[in-house]
Amino acid sequence: MVEVIVFLKSHENALISNPTERLHGAVVKLLARRLNIEEIHGPERTRFCLSPIYDVSLNMVRRFEKNKKYLFRLASTNRKIRDRLLLQLTIDPIVVLGNTAFEVCEVLSEDLYSIEEPATDTLYFIAPTTFKVSKTEHLPLPEPMRIAKSLSKILNREIVLPAIEEMCVRTKAISFSHHVLIGFVGYLKFNEPLRELAYLHFTGLGYSTARGFGSVLVRGVHPNEKRIKELHEKFSNLEKKRCGD
Repeated sequence: MVEVIVFLKSHENALISNPTERLHGAVVKLLARRLNIEEIHGPERTRFCLSPIYDVSLNMVRRFEKNKKYLFRLASTNRKIRDRLLLQLTIDPIVVLGNTAFEVCEVLSEDLYSIEEPATDTLYFIAPTTFKVSKTEHLPLPEPMRIAKSLSKILNREIVLPAIEEMCVRTKAISFSHHVLIGFVGYLKFNEPLRELAYLHFTGLGYSTARGFGSVLVRGVHPNEKRIKELHEKFSNLEKKRCGD
């Protein structure tokens, strides 16, 4: 179980209409220099979850200012993804989104976590999340049946979710080159803990988690790295505040 927070600094002022899509392309390009493409896009690919780009206040952004800091998060159940990305960023600490270059100015990484099982009752959706219903339809709602189905597929065994105690979500969109896809952000609390939910912290949930959708933080999953823990708290508090808590 691994997680990386990458801090970037823009070399210029820029407006990027589809920064999440551009980030996906840039990260795949970086990984492809250290991994076989089948390990990234093939049927046996390693699952990873890539967030959108945020400013330091953790708002998703499309307008970037010269020398200001931004960040993104990558998580996976496989250390190899993390290790290869860090190696490539050490050699070439530049991420290019479209025509705009960003300098990697800091990286936080963690692979040691403690699971506080009695606290694993809440999911914080820090990136738009959606479920694919058909080839052309998506469901931007935290439907328990689809959450259970996704988690069961990840763990390769049937998972039954507890009942929902509290939920507050809002829709939020991500723009791509030729379309816009709507997901939901916010939080979902169950009436009792479920340890298996902790896996979603590293795999993400729902459709297209490698392209900016479905980044999830799970209450009770505690990294040892202090600054990553602080960012988790900040992200979680933001999702609660969205709903007026």
